[in-house]
Amino acid sequence: MGDAKTALEYHLRALAIWQELQGEKHIDTALALDNVSGSYRSLGDMQLALEFAAKAFSVREEVLGLLHPDTASSLTQLGNIHGKAGGFDEALAYHRRALAIVDQLFGRRNIPRSFVVKNIGTVHFDRGHVGEALRNFEEALEIRRELFGDAHPETVVSVIDCAWSLCHLGRVHAGHQMTEDWLRKTAHGTPQHSRLKETQRDLQRKFPRPGFRQPPRSR
Repeated sequence: MGDAKTALEYHLRALAIWQELQGEKHIDTALALDNVSGSYRSLGDMQLALEFAAKAFSVREEVLGLLHPDTASSLTQLGNIHGKAGGFDEALAYHRRALAIVDQLFGRRNIPRSFVVKNIGTVHFDRGHVGEALRNFEEALEIRRELFGDAHPETVVSVIDCAWSLCHLGRVHAGHQMTEDWLRKTAHGTPQHSRLKETQRDLQRKFPRPGFRQPPRSR
């Protein structure tokens, strides 16, 4: 908590400097506003996090226009904060606006879309709509496999999202099998391999597979 408060103090000082140097309507000021928003989010103050994120979006919309990747990122930031605060409907509305922008800018097979679709899936998962979440996670995985490859860290993140969703939907064998398949594709000693192994252990504890011995609990 102390580190987060210190970070907030520095971000507020940086914001004041950018506002003085560049004015209120500048992309550097927008970035500083985002940093302040992130600090408030880390401290759990979602109201102020939203306030500063909304200011950053307003600056980017005015300076860069609505059809710009950074403006879409601001909408994503707002969606993430609303989702964290439990405002699922608001979160989905912001993420869908971001999705419309990246689709118009880049088409439907692009990396930014994979991140926005993942965010939409996370909102659905957090509100308990796991079937809908899985569809979003699978789309993100498909895009990342095509554009990043199977061993990329972001592809592995999508694999883990899908595996958890499958298990929550009662498709326990499929969820475990997915992590095992990707473990075979991922080089030992990489962060991706370690993360998949950790996920495999967590899944077995929460959703044990019939006929498989549960790993011992850590003491």
